[in-house]
Amino acid sequence: MRLEIAGMGPVRMTPGEDGWFRAVVPCCDGTRYWFRLDDGTACPDPASRWQPSDVHGPSVACQPKARTYPWKCPDWRGRPWHEAVISELHVGLCGGYAGTMQQLQRLAAMGFTAVELMPLAEFPGARNWGYDGVLPFAPESGYGTPDDLRAWWTTRTAWA
Repeated sequence: MRLEIAGMGPVRMTPGEDGWFRAVVPCCDGTRYWFRLDDGTACPDPASRWQPSDVHGPSVACQPKARTYPWKCPDWRGRPWHEAVISELHVGLCGGYAGTMQQLQRLAAMGFTAVELMPLAEFPGARNWGYDGVLPFAPESGYGTPDDLRAWWTTRTAWA
């Protein structure tokens, strides 16, 4: 297995004892990369954190230290389960991550105390009901960026 990074030559990866292949290379946040199998097949990183070109495109390095997000309520631990009144919310039907934020006040006024977002895992194509997510660590790019999802996640004004 090889790691290929846009603008660089291929780098042979070594298998780890945990089943993951590894290679350490210098790159910066936003770098596009993919894996190439020995048979020549190119594929995205199965642990990708961002897939802006869909499930068959290159993965994009999304380095946590480079993408620090100012969490607004770092000490918040959620509500007790006995207070949970959960609404399942389809992110695509609400207009992406930004559109779902606009629904929070209305849901809180109806008595909901928690929201389950679905589908979140990157899936093939632009529309989906969420039952065939392919890359579980990459939030669906058609709904916005990972930072847009972080912004949604930290919006607690409706739930405080």
